[in-house]
Amino acid sequence: MRRSLLLAAVAALAVGCAGPWAGRAPDAGRASAMRAEPFHLLDQVERGTPSWRASMHLVAEGLRAEAEGRPAEAVERYDRALQVEPSNPYAFLAIARYLAEHGRPDTALGHLEQAEALLASRGTPPGLRAHLRGLRGFVLRELGDRERGARLLEEARHGAPEVWADGFLDAEELL
Repeated sequence: MRRSLLLAAVAALAVGCAGPWAGRAPDAGRASAMRAEPFHLLDQVERGTPSWRASMHLVAEGLRAEAEGRPAEAVERYDRALQVEPSNPYAFLAIARYLAEHGRPDTALGHLEQAEALLASRGTPPGLRAHLRGLRGFVLRELGDRERGARLLEEARHGAPEVWADGFLDAEELL
């Protein structure tokens, strides 16, 4: 058991330190450092404790419900995901994305900030950086900060052009 934990810690450290962003300040060269394979939540679903996995499955179910036009079911799944695992940053991210899409950017911003804070303590997957910047840019633009919003959206387009070319992250693209 100890050996498994030690190996997992070493692997996490190696993954966290590798890549083109290693050794850079967090905001240094943001656009170029963000370029990575697009993030997909499904890649994260089977990792972690049983409660974490259950929460991640609920987030994925919520994103699927949204993509299929069942928003009430999506919100129910996101809420349940946070009940199962209150520190799940992906649940906060999905809620922020949902709120931004449904015209509630002020509320979306708080959920996005919660997701970012939780991800900062766990480590942000490289492909997710573009989504965080793009979603923040979209929200800021909706809140009237057009210049800053446009700059962040441009960074997201550079980091994940296949997702952010239209300036928006839909549920299916996050899934």
